Amino acid sequence: LVILANPYHSGSDFVRPIREALAEMGVEESDAPPIWLLAPALPRAHMPALYAWADSFVLPSRGEGWGRPYMEAMSMGLPTIGTNFSGNTHFMKPHNSYLIPVHSMATIQEGAFRGHRWADPSAQDVGALMREVATHPDEALARGRAARADVECLYTEQILAQKILARVYEIDAALHPSAFELQDGGSV
Repeated sequence: LVILANPYHSGSDFVRPIREALAEMGVEESDAPPIWLLAPALPRAHMPALYAWADSFVLPSRGEGWGRPYMEAMSMGLPTIGTNFSGNTHFMKPHNSYLIPVHSMATIQEGAFRGHRWADPSAQDVGALMREVATHPDEALARGRAARADVECLYTEQILAQKILARVYEIDAALHPSAFELQDGGSV
């Protein structure tokens, strides 16, 4: 198990919860499978190698703007487990990923997002999906292949640039409708 964690909205002691989880399961640290906890400042240049080395990608996020780490993992063909909430649901679907159900929402109590609500994915659901990926490797690989195909087909730089440009034109047309009327031969 390789864990890359960032102290975003949490403390930076990631060893303690791992030890607590092992103790709760009745597993001695010396008997546990290898667990590598990577430094949060892993250089971006190392990420492709990390994705290529992994068997799957798991991110039980509370919320994402877009969810770039999910898309990166999916572009590498990894079976990807992510929260069924927020921006990543635009491209994460049941045919190409594993979606963690959201049973409850939590209100953020402090920081820049105070008062906002975010998903509260359960550890049990995450564990169940991890077991599903591990015990059904052919299905997991098929979803990983579907994820890569979707990213390559729907989210290339050219396609995204076209979508962004189309949206800019829509916004400009809404803000300046007469300019477009003139270009189309209409009058002011």
